[in-house]
Order: sequence, then structure tokens, then C-alpha cells
Amino acid sequence: MHTRTLQILAYADDVNLIGRSTGWLNVAVVQMEEGANEVGLRINEEKTKYMINTRNKVRFRDEKHLQIYNYEFERVGEFRYLGSMITENSDNNTEIKARIMAGNRSYYSVLPLLRS
Repeated sequence: MHTRTLQILAYADDVNLIGRSTGWLNVAVVQMEEGANEVGLRINEEKTKYMINTRNKVRFRDEKHLQIYNYEFERVGEFRYLGSMITENSDNNTEIKARIMAGNRSYYSVLPLLRS
């Protein structure tokens, strides 16, 4: 689903809600809850996080939790979505460092096998 004020990206069990305001996110969460209930699923409040990505950081500096519908979500500065690191300030350096570290972990985990 895509509108100017709300986007829903879904792949398997990973769902990403993007909204221009908490009001639109509230609408999306209510709709997702209703759809999930129809097929016997529920939103896991512990695993669900939120992130603010805006130019006006001062306005949202003190918000640690977001209350939407019957849920309270924790704020994070970065998260992994479909293998890519997403950050508040859209910093590509974080993604590059994460991929280099993953490559190093893979290399050093098979290094004894390569030496033998």
C-alpha cells in the first residue's frame, strides 16, 4: 500500500510502516491489527520498534516511546530490515561498516579451514 502519507512495506513476516505523522501510523496499526486478527496473528509489542527520520530532530529528541492504539513501542536509532541497516540520519557509513564486519566474521570463521 502506498499513499502520500502512509507506506506499508511487507516481505514475509517483516513489515515496515512509514508515515508522515503518528496519526497515520495509528491508522496503519489499527488496520494491521484487524487484518492480523482475521488470520489468527498478533502484533508482538516487544519486537516492534519505531524510528523517527526527519530534519527536525529537536522536536523529537525526548521521545523514548510511542503510544499507538493499545501498544507502546520503543524508539531505536537504527535497525536491520531485510539485511540492510537503516539509521535515523540515513548514514551509509553504518551500513558499509556492518557489511565489512559481517564479511570479516565470515572470513575469520573459515580461516582455520583455509589454512588446513
